[in-house]
Amino acid sequence: MNIPTIFKNRRKPKHNFKINGTVSFWEKPIGKNIIKGTKIAAILLGVIVIIAIIFEAITLWRFYVRPLEPYNEFTSSMRSSSQWDGSRQLFIGTWIWERDRNLVRNALVVVRPSDPSVHVVILPEETSLKDTNTFSQTISVPIDRYIVDKRAEAPIGDGYQISTTVLSFLETEYADSTAYLHLPTLFRTFESRVYTDLSPNEMIKLLRLMRETPEEDITVEDWPGTSLALEEFRTDVLNDSEILAGNRTVWIRNTTEIPGMASTISAYLYNLGFDVIRVDNANCASIEMFDCDSQKTTILTSKDYLHTYPVERIESLFKINAISGEGDDLRRADIIIFVGEDFQQFQSE
Repeated sequence: MNIPTIFKNRRKPKHNFKINGTVSFWEKPIGKNIIKGTKIAAILLGVIVIIAIIFEAITLWRFYVRPLEPYNEFTSSMRSSSQWDGSRQLFIGTWIWERDRNLVRNALVVVRPSDPSVHVVILPEETSLKDTNTFSQTISVPIDRYIVDKRAEAPIGDGYQISTTVLSFLETEYADSTAYLHLPTLFRTFESRVYTDLSPNEMIKLLRLMRETPEEDITVEDWPGTSLALEEFRTDVLNDSEILAGNRTVWIRNTTEIPGMASTISAYLYNLGFDVIRVDNANCASIEMFDCDSQKTTILTSKDYLHTYPVERIESLFKINAISGEGDDLRRADIIIFVGEDFQQFQSE
């Protein structure tokens, strides 16, 4: 039987739109609109998620890679290059506000995890966080990190205030065991209130330590004025118990023509608890382990002491790695420091 051409060329429908003789809901205009709207919503949600990920990545980058401004000069010359692991002493430079005199003062925060204890030391008025030489020489301790407050609001007693620098986070909800889940929020809170070069991990460790420190072991005091008081202050506050326990002897040799360089550095190490047994000048040409051409500071110790904490603390101070050696000089002292011309931040005025 011949089939008419009109039926031969007729295409079969791609879909069967009828279910039990009725058109499917999703093929009706309202169903199509719902499908279209769902696709658009999914696309928008994906875009929002991507933007959120990018935003959080930028936040993390700013705290991991780029320390907050504007204290580049301070941090570039004073900041330790090694990470603080939360178990050892930490020196933090900061600001406080003296309410009675309406005066901003500089302060040293000494964090001692071994106790644990936190000592906020009000420094003499002539010290300045921005003037590295004056600041360093006044207190003769290495500043590991800084937290400079944008405001001064949270009271800590004795007529002083210190804002979000350290103490106002004692009761923060972010310092608990779930702190890592709140890092972006914590970072943004810090960024809005302080300038700091603490890394994210260091920040969390500091917050946890602050919460674990009994209130009576958080003290505020003035820098001692007399030599007798300063000696007691060194023992009670500045000396690092782990360095004292290590009992390492240090010999400091000044290879530069800058007078007093070795003595200045000796004060730093003495305040940390090192046993500085000798300080002198040395002709670089007569020193086998020192490069006279580069004039770079060199830390020399025996192989057995190379990766111990006392040596690592000196490495963080000088921002260089120690080298191992042997010989008669290392029988006289456990650690020998050859001070080169690259270490200008400790230059005496």
